[in-house]
Amino acid sequence: MSTINNQYFQYEGCNFVSTIYTKEHLEQLQHFEIKDTDVFIVTYPKSGTVWMQQIISLIYSDGDPAAVQSKPAMERVPWIEIIYVARNPKDIVVSSYFFHQHLALYESPKDFPDFLEKFLDGRVEFSCWFDHIREWYAHKDEFNFLFMTYEEMKKDLRASLQKICNFVGRQLSDEKLDSVIEHCKFNTMKMNPMANYEGIPKKSGEGTFLRKGTIGDWKNHFTVAQSEMFDRIFQERMKDVPLEFIWDNE
Repeated sequence: MSTINNQYFQYEGCNFVSTIYTKEHLEQLQHFEIKDTDVFIVTYPKSGTVWMQQIISLIYSDGDPAAVQSKPAMERVPWIEIIYVARNPKDIVVSSYFFHQHLALYESPKDFPDFLEKFLDGRVEFSCWFDHIREWYAHKDEFNFLFMTYEEMKKDLRASLQKICNFVGRQLSDEKLDSVIEHCKFNTMKMNPMANYEGIPKKSGEGTFLRKGTIGDWKNHFTVAQSEMFDRIFQERMKDVPLEFIWDNE
């Protein structure tokens, strides 16, 4: 383990926030008991983690939010399943920037240009986005691996939910699928204490944990020069990865 600054420390080559994690906690996770029927959700920060957690919980509770915490897991296929959710990195930068401004657990960014530079250099929580996406995308064709994007879920949530249900071996009626969709809408989740994390200490009374959840908000914060610089770096770092993102709602 090495210390990067007062905000982060590095463990196994990954940056962790020192106010949230400890080396001892991470070492304990090495001995966490994993069952063959577990479903792992993997994302880079601000890529739809809470959204996917809500979706999986509701799928396994047949769309009933009251049963999420009490209903036991159903029998499933006997192997670990992994769902990876990717999001276009420009929106990740913006979402992460405001996330750091909002929560007391994080050091406030100096300004957006400085935060953008750190993101591109990998000097942020969980290190470099480019390394993260490349390493996980390499597994996309494995039988127990489902690769999805935040944008495809936003564009057609019903089709995305059906894909997830097929992957985990759960079939829901149209009525139950409608219930999952309703409880996974952004505005509904903003009002749900199980999803909005409003109990986490904030720096001020302004803002929410779930801010916008839109596609293309980066256009409101990137300058033309910043966007062009980002595009050049993206094309260089991702030139051998055949992955296309939806960058806006148009």
